[in-house]
Amino acid sequence: MIQNRKDIWTPDEDQTLASIVLSYIRDGKTQLNAFKTVGENIGRTAAACGFRWNGDVRKRFEESINEAKRERLKKKSRQKGNVLPFSTPGTPESIMEISDLLASILQLAESYKSQIHTQQETISALRSQLLNRDEEILILKEQAAKNAPSDLETLMGIMDRARSLGIIERTQH
Repeated sequence: MIQNRKDIWTPDEDQTLASIVLSYIRDGKTQLNAFKTVGENIGRTAAACGFRWNGDVRKRFEESINEAKRERLKKKSRQKGNVLPFSTPGTPESIMEISDLLASILQLAESYKSQIHTQQETISALRSQLLNRDEEILILKEQAAKNAPSDLETLMGIMDRARSLGIIERTQH
């Protein structure tokens, strides 16, 4: 759909923009998608909606934005089965929620500790293999140096053979 340019935003358009963006924030959707939806509803581009939101409307709805974010966190927490400490501080409920949260954090830390230990063992084994490979390479280099004649020795052998066959004459220096 092609939108015509409109310069002046009406209060109704601002309200539509705000309500849809806040709804998307609550639902955990992106603001870019909200701007597209608003644009389709009011006949403006998504870019124009984003510009209006960031330039003017957002400032007027700061508290609503924060509330939508809190609602999103509560909703997300309920879906995951987590408990977030939103109770009044110092109440038995909030202390239990914090205790549960700390227990979850400790359990997660233990899990990471176990994973780190396993990775450290893997790193140690790989380092040992690397040292063994380095030793093998060193031994092979030494064997190659002993078994392979130098380039000069090879050249001199070729020249002696050519002289013995009479291909080149011996010169005196």
